[in-house]
Order: sequence, then C-alpha cells, then structure tokens
Amino acid sequence: MRKVLGEDIYKRYEKSIRVSSTQNPASKYEWIGVTSRGTPVELNKELFDRDLLVSSLNVQPHYFAGYEGGAKALLPGCSGLKTITTNHAHVIGNPNCRELMLKGNPLREDMNEVPGILREYMRIEHRILDFVLNQDGTIAKAAYGDPTLAHQQLAETFSRKAHTVQTNPSSLVLTRADGPMGQNLYQALKASAFAIGLAPVDAHPKPAVILLASLENGIGGDAFKREMETYGKMEPAQVLEDLKKRAKAGKVTEASQKPNRFALDDGKARFILVSPKAPSAVEELLNKTRIGFYRSIDDALKSVDSKLYERDVAIIPYGSSTVPVRG
Repeated sequence: MRKVLGEDIYKRYEKSIRVSSTQNPASKYEWIGVTSRGTPVELNKELFDRDLLVSSLNVQPHYFAGYEGGAKALLPGCSGLKTITTNHAHVIGNPNCRELMLKGNPLREDMNEVPGILREYMRIEHRILDFVLNQDGTIAKAAYGDPTLAHQQLAETFSRKAHTVQTNPSSLVLTRADGPMGQNLYQALKASAFAIGLAPVDAHPKPAVILLASLENGIGGDAFKREMETYGKMEPAQVLEDLKKRAKAGKVTEASQKPNRFALDDGKARFILVSPKAPSAVEELLNKTRIGFYRSIDDALKSVDSKLYERDVAIIPYGSSTVPVRG
C-alpha cells in the first residue's frame, strides 16, 4: 500500500485504508440489484456512504475479461463471492471471453452493468481514472470518465497499441511471465493463454507453448489447486461438460476459468512450463495435469518434436502483458 500510494498519502490516510476481499472477515457485502444476465450484485458496504467513487486501474489485456480496468474495479474488485462466481460462470465454454474482447464478451458486458445499477439503486456515481502503461512502466495515456466509455477508449485505442504485436504464426512459442505475474502459478499461466494465439491451426506436429516463470511464491490459492487437481488429466470435452453443469448449478469458483481456458485451447498446442526454482508443490501439482514441467529450458526443448525448430520460433519477453496477433 505504501509503494502504490506514496509515503505522504499513505501516512495521511493510513487509518482510512480498507481492503475489500471475500477472504477478509471485515468485508461485508450488500445486495443492490441484478444484471440483465441474472447476476446478483452484492457490493462492499463501505462504498455506500459517499456520492462518488473513483477507481484507478492499469488497462492491459486480461485473458477472459478482455482488458483490466473499467467496471472491473467493482466486479470483481469490490464484489461478494456470489456475484463474482455468477459473473465468472459466463466464461465457461465461451471462446469470446478472452483477451482483447470487449464487445460480444458476456462476462465483460455483465461487469459493465454494475455502475448503472449502483447509480439507479444507490444514487452513487462511479468514475474511473484509468491508465495505460508502456512496457517500461511509463504512462502512455490516462483518462477520467464513464467506466465503460473511457475504459473502451483506453483499451481499444491505447492499450491495444502498447500491448499487442503483429507477427507470423509460430509452432514453437517461448513466453515469459515477467515481474509479479510470474511469482505464482495461478498468475503466470495467463502468459500461456496470450501466447496460444500464435499457434497455427491444425498444424502437425502439434505446436508447443513453453512458459518460463520464477514461481517463487508457489501455486497461488487453494481453490485454483483443487480445480487443477480435478480437471488436470481429464479430456477437454469432458472438462467443459462438467464445468457447464457446475455453472448451471451455481457451483463454479473464482478459479474455474483456468481449466476452462486450457480445455478450450488444448487442441491448439501442447503446454510446457519451465521453472528452475519452483517449490516442489508446483511440480507435484503439474504432474497431475496435462501441462509438462521441467527445471531447465534444454530439457523442455528436448521434449518437443524437433520439426518445430525448423519453423519460425517466437519469443515473448513480456508475456504477461503482450498479446501476439497473427498478421
């Protein structure tokens, strides 16, 4: 908090800082309405004693919400667990819930209804002061305004330019989960989701995506671990069938989108992860899945068909924030 806010602001407002989290016993949520898709909107009660809310987030690609930022500050940012899981159920089996997709993405469109519900039922306005960062951390653009319109402008005009690169298809992709996103398995796997876009369709031998990450903080959550253990070795069609049943019954978790995305992408490429110093718990978990795990790049490369080397090889150094787009 001190690093994000700066020392002066942190000291001045330290006693006023609150953390909204479904894991925080102090966070209390209240129902204020329902979206057109049937998502019950329960928001943190601490938001309700003011007239204006201003959120600030980095607008960069997100592997199922299209982009970070905008109304995502409220859902899932300040939402209760039932709201989050109902919203996230829209991801299951839907290929439109992916990076760079705003229009036609049911999960994002569901999120975007929350500020309107907040205005209608609570007379509270939500505005964003979102920004787009270049790869070196400098600000490319910032905008204040409506959480949908201002966000869309930042996403489609500025973030897309800063965080996508047009290139040729590649049957062998090496991507790196850089910075904080590479510290645990849950976050690091997002770089693999972005990289899969380079795999040529129906290629033989099967393309491979090799992810490099430190994983110094391990797996990243018990819910995610349980989901991966449940679906890790299961055939993709069976994964999607079971997840759809759970979604209909309202029993998906915040982590269900991970096996869902792997099931959707399984036919496109083989997934491999390289981490020299990952805790043994990471290796044990991945051994229960279809994701290959190695301690060195050399061993990982030896595991793929040598014919993949004969074609263009793609390397993505900032894989957590870069979406390659086939030209």
